[in-house]
Amino acid sequence: MKMVTCWPRNFAGAGTNAQYLAELIGSMCEGRLKIKLFAAGELVPAFEVFDAVREGTAECGH
Repeated sequence: MKMVTCWPRNFAGAGTNAQYLAELIGSMCEGRLKIKLFAAGELVPAFEVFDAVREGTAECGH
């Protein structure tokens, strides 16, 4: 799965929480679900996260 965020990679607070969430979900389902995190601008611009999820470019947003 792809998760897009509005935050830069490793941004204190929100950016690190997004990475933690992706890792937590993976560990809770014993690795059956892998989430690849894309920071702002890597897959879509920061303010297009909701549109990316709506259009199916990514499965979830943070």
